[in-house]
Amino acid sequence: MQKTYVVLEPLEQVVEGTVASFNKGKTAVACMRSRDASAFARRHELARGTMSRGHALFVPLPVDEAWTPTAWPKSFADLEQLVQRLTSGDASVGAWLKDKATESHGPFVVVFLQGTVLYGYQIFEPMVSLVAQPAIEPLRLDRMDAAWSLSRDYKSERLKARQKARVLVLGCGSLGSPLIESLARAGVGNIDIVDVQSFETENCSRHVLGLTSIGNGKAVSLGRKLLREIPELKVRAYHAFASSFISDCCLPGAYDLIVECTGESSVRSFLSMYRDSTVANVPLALCWLEPYCAAAHVVGVAAQENWPQTDPADTLVNVADWPADSRVNLPACSAGFHPYGVADVWQAAGFAAERVLSILDDGLARSIIWSWVRSKAFFDEIERSAVPRDVVPAEGSRFDSRMITRPYLLVEAS
Repeated sequence: MQKTYVVLEPLEQVVEGTVASFNKGKTAVACMRSRDASAFARRHELARGTMSRGHALFVPLPVDEAWTPTAWPKSFADLEQLVQRLTSGDASVGAWLKDKATESHGPFVVVFLQGTVLYGYQIFEPMVSLVAQPAIEPLRLDRMDAAWSLSRDYKSERLKARQKARVLVLGCGSLGSPLIESLARAGVGNIDIVDVQSFETENCSRHVLGLTSIGNGKAVSLGRKLLREIPELKVRAYHAFASSFISDCCLPGAYDLIVECTGESSVRSFLSMYRDSTVANVPLALCWLEPYCAAAHVVGVAAQENWPQTDPADTLVNVADWPADSRVNLPACSAGFHPYGVADVWQAAGFAAERVLSILDDGLARSIIWSWVRSKAFFDEIERSAVPRDVVPAEGSRFDSRMITRPYLLVEAS
């Protein structure tokens, strides 16, 4: 076994766990308590080749315990003596090995945790029992739990809170998909995704999905991708219209935050209609882009407030007056698109994710409008005429932008 990935949980005393070892990739996964190491390996595509099921023993190592080459166990007797000393005789590697050897042929692994650092040994049973002691061999260990993979144990209390958060995201298109991925990589532990569209070839230029998702639902494909790539994340994907999900499936109290990313005025109005029922007492984050990705907006609506049912986004929040049809129309059909690229929209998604995370981390006592706005020089180069409003910064090149915060009073009176 060349490399073992460890999925840790808080460890205060000796606990047992499971091991799944795979011969083709020469890798193994060790999980604490009853967590299924095999299922974890399959989810993250580490399960390559024939699997052997084994057992792990996790032992806390005090931070003041001297751990230098001179102290490292060199034999099974040394390992047994160390574990018995650390546990005041309550745990015995020999007794544990004898018990677990009746269930499987291993591998058998002992993992020490000192602070955030892991040390481990694999135990090999003797060829002839009762004649020789088991042999031990140091292991290469790497943590794969969320606390390490997503934050390297930095600001762990904030990560723990994010792991418990329940977020519903309506829409996973060019803005929603990188926003959702950013939330997941920031540690948000429970995400429900709703989108009725399927992924098509022309979506590749500005979506986190690619050609392997062609013809499949965006929500389901994105959910599968995130489950595969991010540890301990829980995702549920719904191939449904946002309005239908809000009215038929959304239950009061089911979420800590609802993020609207469809960019559709009708969905924002629909959320307003259901504010006192299915989406009551939960903050909203209404996120959208203006044409050409000239601006991005996140409106945080506090739990006890509401967005006007007559959507005021175009008239009171957007930073420019746009022509009636600002899209590039596709030939021989009524469809069209706004011509912006992946770098544009991912800047906007990063801005939106930062604001959404602030609502989760700090709460939202009062409603607020956050905007990311390109400079006037950017508007001057747009192919189709738009009239910037006073909020657009006059200075700067076409690459410059500004983030601004505006009071919710702008829309309350509408």
